[in-house]
Amino acid sequence: SETTSPDTRGGQQRDAYRLSRSSLAPRITGSDRGSRPRCASSRTEALRCQWRGPTRDGVWHETGIIERFNSPELPIRWRAPVGSGYSGPTVADGRVYVTDHVVEPTQQERVHCFDGLSGKPLWTYAYDCIYRVSYGAGPRASVTIDDGRAYSLGTMGHLFCFRANDGTILWQHDLSAEYQLEIPTWGMAASPLAEGDLLIVQIGGNEAWLVALDKRTGEERWRSL
Repeated sequence: SETTSPDTRGGQQRDAYRLSRSSLAPRITGSDRGSRPRCASSRTEALRCQWRGPTRDGVWHETGIIERFNSPELPIRWRAPVGSGYSGPTVADGRVYVTDHVVEPTQQERVHCFDGLSGKPLWTYAYDCIYRVSYGAGPRASVTIDDGRAYSLGTMGHLFCFRANDGTILWQHDLSAEYQLEIPTWGMAASPLAEGDLLIVQIGGNEAWLVALDKRTGEERWRSL
């Protein structure tokens, strides 16, 4: 089912904070081999638009970094109530994505998208998801953004590819059912990795530890132990 605004029933609430324009850096996004990440429109964004930087080595080459703030805390631009969860927010193309979990009236995982400047809810997708793991507060993996698509992996193995701007589902997989997985104690926690034309997902199955999907269609391209 789809909703149009956040619902905080049945779970510990957390706030998605908009602190300052300079703090809006995505956690994980995708890139093509040997090229600037597709979500980058400037040198600074290129540095932020890939996990641990464009070469994934954790090296920060930016200059002019301040040593301390002018006040004890940055001014809060906006905040939005969401349910409980462990995933960090992902920021790309002026939008903020975060996932959560609620237990009333039914157990559901949700994927939210907010406007990065105003905090206005842009879209939310909710789906039934009964947890059978320890630490059931909510999803672990941050949303991956690549080439106008948002990839979300839930705790119990629900993988979605959304159109990033409006939440339309382009394809989806129930990885637990399709690969007969035994969900680990802590749930599915590794964010999908967009690489070239592939979406690589760590599923931890007996027949496949890693699986690579066509990131546009969701069709399996290869699997590996």
